[in-house]
Amino acid sequence: MKKLSTLLFLFILFSGALQAQNILVTSITVLGYGGATSVTEGQQLQFVAGVLPTNATNKTVTWSVNNVTGTASINANGALTATTVGTVYVIAAATDSSNVKDSLEITITPAGVVLVNSIIVQSTNGKTEITTSGGTLQMTASVLPSNATNSTIVWSVVPGTGDATIDTAGLLTAVADGTVDVVASATDGSNVSYSLEIVISNQTTGMASSINNNSISVYPNPATNFINIDVNKLSNADKINIKIINTTGQTVYSKEYTNMNGIIKIETSNLSQGMYYLMLNNGVNRLSKAISILSK
Repeated sequence: MKKLSTLLFLFILFSGALQAQNILVTSITVLGYGGATSVTEGQQLQFVAGVLPTNATNKTVTWSVNNVTGTASINANGALTATTVGTVYVIAAATDSSNVKDSLEITITPAGVVLVNSIIVQSTNGKTEITTSGGTLQMTASVLPSNATNSTIVWSVVPGTGDATIDTAGLLTAVADGTVDVVASATDGSNVSYSLEIVISNQTTGMASSINNNSISVYPNPATNFINIDVNKLSNADKINIKIINTTGQTVYSKEYTNMNGIIKIETSNLSQGMYYLMLNNGVNRLSKAISILSK
C-alpha cells in the first residue's frame, strides 16, 4: 500500500511538472512588412506574427484571411496575395490550446495607385510654440512619396494641456496655455498620419492644469474590447468628462461621469484599430493620454 501511494505521488508530481513546462501563448500581434497596412491589387505582402511570451512552448501560428470588401489569399508562411480591391483581415491564430489570435485590416488598392507612406509636419518658420495672445502659426505638411496618387491631407488638433484651433489650410490659432498636438492625416486610405507638439503660452483663457499621470491608471493599453480608467487617486471625481479622439481630431466617444469612485470601464470594441487620444477633464485638472486599439 505504501509503495502504491509513493507511485501515485510521483505520478502526480511528474504530471504537474509537465503542465508547468507547457507555457501557453498570451498574445499575438500581426504586422505587415515595414508596418504596411495596404497592398496593391495583384501584389504580395509578407506578414509576421509577434508571439508572447517569448518562452511560449508552442509559438507556431496558422494564417488565414477574412475577405470583407476585397479578396486575398495567404499561404502557410504568411505571404498574402491581393486579388481584388477592397479590405480584408489577415488573421494569425495560436496552435496551442490558448485560443489566442490577432487580426489586421489590410486595404487592397487598384494597380497604378501610389499610396502615401509618410508625412512630416512643421511650421513655416520652424517654430513649435506660440507666445502671443491669440497668436497663429502656419503649419505645412510634406507628403511622400512625391508621386503619391492622392497627396491631400486633413488638419486636426488634439488638445493636451492647452487648446487651439486649426483651419483647412493649416493655420493654427492659440486658444489656451499648454500643449496641443497638430495632426496631418492622409486621405488616400493609407492611414498615415503625423503629429507635432506645439507649446502655447500667454493666452488670456486659462485651461485646467494637467493631471499628474500617477493619479490616473489606464489599462489595458493596447486594448481590444475595453479600457479601464482607475480614478481612485484623483482628488476631485465629482464630475469627470471623458473623450476619445482619433488621429484626425474626430471625437469618437464622449460622456460625463458624476460622483465616480473607483474604475470607469469604457467599451472599445466598436473602434477601428489604430491610435487614439484619451482626454479626461474634471474641471480642475485635465489629462491627455495616447491609447492603442487592436483589431478584434
